[in-house]
Amino acid sequence: LWRMPYGVILDGAINTKIYNNWIAGNWDKLYVAMQEGVADVLMIGTSAHCQLTRIKDNYFSGAVNSTRNTTYSDGVNSVVKSYPSNIGSQVGILCFSCEDLNISDNYFGRNSYNLVRLVPGAGAYEIIADVRTKGNFFDNVGDGTESIQFRIDAQVINASVLGAVIDSNTFNGEYDTNNAICIFASPGATHAAANVEITNNGMMVHTASPIVLT
Repeated sequence: LWRMPYGVILDGAINTKIYNNWIAGNWDKLYVAMQEGVADVLMIGTSAHCQLTRIKDNYFSGAVNSTRNTTYSDGVNSVVKSYPSNIGSQVGILCFSCEDLNISDNYFGRNSYNLVRLVPGAGAYEIIADVRTKGNFFDNVGDGTESIQFRIDAQVINASVLGAVIDSNTFNGEYDTNNAICIFASPGATHAAANVEITNNGMMVHTASPIVLT
């Protein structure tokens, strides 16, 4: 699935498996108009919340072309052409609503903002509960303050992710990613997540704190 605003959209889907796919978008951060590559997988609760979703053995990555300068020359004269960075979709998996979500054994790399982002309270059906994330390889992601590999943040007061296990994953910052895991409470909320377990993960060479809970 290549160069789409959303690779897969789930809305009220039940018993869904996404296995063995290569899902990639294209997001040019220097181009401000509407373009491809918002999220590789979107779970949105417009009609109902998703249930029993398993995402396994997929490759999430974009057009990995770093910002670069190329010199063209005819032997006498030369010109330098600057190419912007196309670094995949904004988010690999973007979830607004799902109950019983299993994300296992996937590769995530070089999205523009986050590799996995859970946002309870953003849709009409705002349930995010029982999330299991295990055995994934999270590679470097984006740049700037949005450079977070796994992110939970609520947009509605007192909307929370209820139950999340982040276990036995590899978070590779590559000296280019701010944070591995961040959980941000919404303004005025008591918490953005409850009953979160972070165990047995490998976290390497991030440019800021690997785990941020606030």
